[in-house]
Amino acid sequence: MSKRSSSFAQFAGGLVTEIPAIMARPGTLRSSQNVYQGVTGGYHTVSGCERFDGRPKPSAALYSVLPSNITGALSVGDTVTDNTAAASGVVIAVLPTYLVLTKNVGTFAVGTIRIGGVPVGTCSSAQVIGGASTALLGAQYTNLAADNYRADITAVPGSGGIIGIAYLAGIAYAFRNNAGGTAAAMFKSSTSGWTSVNLGRELNFTSGGAYQIQDGDTIVGAISGATAVVGRVALQSGSWSGGTAVGKMVFQSQTGVFEAENLDVGASLNVCSIAGNSSAITLAANGNMETINASFTGSSASLKIYGCDGVNRAFEFDGTNYVPLDTGMTIFPTHIIEHKYHLFLSFASSAQHSAIGDPYQWTLLTGADELALSDSITGFVTQPSSETSATLAILTRNSIGMLYGTSSADWNLQLYKRDAGAIEWSVQFIGSTFMLDDRGIVRLSTSQLYGNFADAADSQEFSSWLLTKKTQVTSSFVSVDRNLYGIFFNDNSGIFCTIDNGKMVAACPVLLDHRVLRTISREDNSGNEVILFGDNDGMVHQLFSGTSFDGNKINWFFDTSYDFLKAPLIDKRYERATIEVAGAGYNTFYFSYTIGYGDTSIAQSSAMDARNIELSPGTWDVGVWDVGVWDGKSLSPSYYRMMGIGENITFRLSGNIDYGGPLKFSGILLQYVLLREKRST
Repeated sequence: MSKRSSSFAQFAGGLVTEIPAIMARPGTLRSSQNVYQGVTGGYHTVSGCERFDGRPKPSAALYSVLPSNITGALSVGDTVTDNTAAASGVVIAVLPTYLVLTKNVGTFAVGTIRIGGVPVGTCSSAQVIGGASTALLGAQYTNLAADNYRADITAVPGSGGIIGIAYLAGIAYAFRNNAGGTAAAMFKSSTSGWTSVNLGRELNFTSGGAYQIQDGDTIVGAISGATAVVGRVALQSGSWSGGTAVGKMVFQSQTGVFEAENLDVGASLNVCSIAGNSSAITLAANGNMETINASFTGSSASLKIYGCDGVNRAFEFDGTNYVPLDTGMTIFPTHIIEHKYHLFLSFASSAQHSAIGDPYQWTLLTGADELALSDSITGFVTQPSSETSATLAILTRNSIGMLYGTSSADWNLQLYKRDAGAIEWSVQFIGSTFMLDDRGIVRLSTSQLYGNFADAADSQEFSSWLLTKKTQVTSSFVSVDRNLYGIFFNDNSGIFCTIDNGKMVAACPVLLDHRVLRTISREDNSGNEVILFGDNDGMVHQLFSGTSFDGNKINWFFDTSYDFLKAPLIDKRYERATIEVAGAGYNTFYFSYTIGYGDTSIAQSSAMDARNIELSPGTWDVGVWDVGVWDGKSLSPSYYRMMGIGENITFRLSGNIDYGGPLKFSGILLQYVLLREKRST
């Protein structure tokens, strides 16, 4: 007798290309694009990325519907006003009985609609914010409004790709080569877009005496009479009290030209000596910048940006004062970290650190030190331990060193592992340290024994896909909000790895419309996670923001592993599937299936037969259906009717629009009838 059965497959496990079909767990993936697994399971569609320069985000755009009768010349993009010019808006759609506006100012009064004072029609009633008649129109109008805002946002001025990004106190900073590619420049985000940051000037001094020059002091050349207001004083060696202070001052501008002379501050004379005029701070082109936010006082209020790029001196920046750090090296650092109140920099195979609590001092007498490794350093990461003392992992391409201790007085550098290391720009910490190596994605975590560590390769299940990319790494990031570790490659692709309790539980490929060069993850002033990346066209984007890839459709899909329903030699007749999905906002997705490894002699679902599901805001949270409009009304669940007989089945879900909110697919409930054992041929 035939037996009717049902089975639920949770969507979890991610990409498993290396597991034989008969062994793959139902709900894992044979292939996918632009989805990732949530930490509790289920596949999420990747929400968008949108360009960023400090102006209003496209995803924050609103639209309004203005009932109207148009009698004159009017086009999309025109700015219309009411009869009193007290209200205005930009036209994003023209319909027979109404206009759709964005960038609304004020409320239109009933009466004449004008363009530049010229009447073009009349308004019959007040505009309605978000007043579309259907959920689909609402999503499309919101998208048109976002397109209008998007057009205002520009690339960072200059040429080539973004070479560095930083973020501090709610402001983003970006570095890019100038138009001629001869130098690099720094810009900051603002309500008017990217604005140039003045790097200022630096002036070295010696013989600093009893009076300690303070930030904000006005220095005066005793001979030249030149003046400048000090932005930052960096003591590099010696002491003020002993009259041996050596260091530098940085300031935004000066009046006059300093010469070899003493400097005065108010009534305090001869406070230090200088050998000549200050010099403008400039940046060489074509760096590859790594930045951190750190405080050497123990206070979050004193956080500053620290960075290095391989072609310039490392630097400190507090939002105003750019301070190049003089380490005494003739080559430039490539990687940076703050560890136990020391600033660490890598110079090829040398790891060097500042004095404790002072990133300006780099001499042995002040507590700075150098640690030599056998290979070029590719990254630093602090390893939390089971006690109070953290350990610094110093990673190279082919080895891993562990630095124990608290300062140069007791450092102990031990080789943890040879013939295993980290590919540059792939190192991140999220519960454990993750990196890409020749074995794939390697997890380095603290073991149960204090002071020891354990490593494991977590990417065996999709190694063939990943290892073709290992020479193409451009950047990596973590999203604490989503429990993700991500790596980007120079062909616009990436991999999003879901981390749970320090272990990787799934990984899914992504494909953006942009080549990601540099990435940072920080918190804004409200504590919200902000992930920014710079691309090869000089644009900065915010990841996980908006409904499109900077105005382009998000093409996502996932194909599940073959499900044999625990009976690989038994044919089944498939009758009905129920998809569990949750989300916010309007969206459309498609569902199809393949039976018996896609055997052409079996009736199969096809792309033409795939049905779309339309979602829109309402009082819904989780629903099960396969076709219909969920528009806030109470709808009964609907199901996908199926037909076909075979030993296994695989499902495809997909979408490709630019106005849909993100979706989460938790799993699929399948109803089927067990038939006979498959006959041998």
